Amino acid sequence: MNYISPSSADNLELGQSARDTFGLDRAIRASKILVVDDQPVIHKLLGFYLNAGGYENLTFAEDGDDALEAIEADEPDLVLLDLQMPRMGGFEVCKVLRNDPRYLMLPILVQTAANSPEDRAEVFRSGATDMVGKPVNDAELLARVGIHLQNRHMLNQLSVYRESMERELQLARDMQHRIMPNPGDLAKLNEKYGIEFKSHFQTCDALGGDM
Repeated sequence: MNYISPSSADNLELGQSARDTFGLDRAIRASKILVVDDQPVIHKLLGFYLNAGGYENLTFAEDGDDALEAIEADEPDLVLLDLQMPRMGGFEVCKVLRNDPRYLMLPILVQTAANSPEDRAEVFRSGATDMVGKPVNDAELLARVGIHLQNRHMLNQLSVYRESMERELQLARDMQHRIMPNPGDLAKLNEKYGIEFKSHFQTCDALGGDM
């Protein structure tokens, strides 16, 4: 990371891309992360790792049922999920979330000791986004958390941008259609002068430059 002294920062004009990058980084660090594990010592360990990586907005659940309640109350940006838990395990949590359209894009990072290709395949078939090995390595954990949160926020930004563009395009389409002759006015001209007018407007894409 480059550090800038206050005096030089006063004269520095950040480009839009740089501002967006810094804003994205702040959003990632402020992300809500739900840690789901039935062992309090694992809560403390994972919380320590995440705090050390700059993530402070953490919540904890002891099993799958608690996790689903927490997600329903306040959807997190990422779920760090253990597989082996009492009542409802991680596999069931993944399947429940993926069957709910609201959570199809929610990143689920599973912590597992599974090593065989079959076990790993089952993790992904259940709906997990990614996995981190047990015992959890802090560097691997932070790397995977970071990339999935970055993807999450970038997709959110793209969604917001697309919705904004769709609204603006709809306004422009409405404006273009209002320029076209009004059917009522054309009927009056036909009635008064006996001349029949017809109009047709079709764009080649979202908007048309010619009419």
